[in-house]
Amino acid sequence: MSNLFNQSELINYIENIINDNIKLETIAKQSYIHFNGFVKIPIQKTNNKITRIHIWKISNEEQNPHSHGWHFRSKIIKGKFINTLFTETLNENLNYNKNIIYLNKNTHSSNIEHSEYVGLSIKSSSTYMKNDVYEINNTDIHTFHPLENMSITLIEMTTNHDDVAYIYSKDEHVKGGRCPNLSVNELKEYLIYVLNEIKET
Repeated sequence: MSNLFNQSELINYIENIINDNIKLETIAKQSYIHFNGFVKIPIQKTNNKITRIHIWKISNEEQNPHSHGWHFRSKIIKGKFINTLFTETLNENLNYNKNIIYLNKNTHSSNIEHSEYVGLSIKSSSTYMKNDVYEINNTDIHTFHPLENMSITLIEMTTNHDDVAYIYSKDEHVKGGRCPNLSVNELKEYLIYVLNEIKET
């Protein structure tokens, strides 16, 4: 399989998708705008990892701190981001609604239910820029904010994951779900945009 963290291999791989209508149709059915504000495009899946492209749009909405249930690493293709790590506290203001996300390994779906009220304190905050690579562990609680519109990250995540993850919200109801899948034309436009940005590196 291609090492998509290698620039030339990533360029070749994306060009191959753009020029293959069957691949475009398949990937479009799995691509959508995530409720955390990014376009989610899975471009490669093997037995032990999934590689995705995320295209981030600036939003005024506050992102909910969350964990993932799996380990991943990410490379910044375009833009600048702030990654903030949190830790739970039980002796401060319990102002976060902690929700359990039950992850279904077979259907790749999830169910969310309230668990308890907790506090969160900031553990660390890091800034990442173009070509930086960072890693997030399965138990890390974090938010990830783009500082530039239409920023791009490349994500490589393990297919084996925990049964649960967590999302923390100050609202009673957690914003979730997903928007309709991208059309083939929308997907193609996004991939051409990503390709052009990579080639400018």
